[in-house]
Amino acid sequence: MRVTKGHRNNRRSHHGIDGPTITIDKETGTPHLRHRANPTTGMYRGRKVMDINSAVKESKADKKASVKDEKAETKTAAKADKKEVKAKKAKKEKKEDK
Repeated sequence: MRVTKGHRNNRRSHHGIDGPTITIDKETGTPHLRHRANPTTGMYRGRKVMDINSAVKESKADKKASVKDEKAETKTAAKADKKEVKAKKAKKEKKEDK
């Protein structure tokens, strides 16, 4: 079925969607997304809605935990790689002996 130029252009009219609207906070001058709390102050529409200090502490604890997990994963991966290398060497030695 043929799609006319008008229908095609109507469909494409939504392709030019703008990016997120960023607002500058009047008090601190920091940019933040509209209709969301300012991440630096925790204020939204003149009221304090989140405690920034506890959020920072939680994020630091999460980062430490993720770093520990990554270290553990790399250690286990290194051990597995060593086992694979040993197994390959053993196979080569068996083939050479035959």
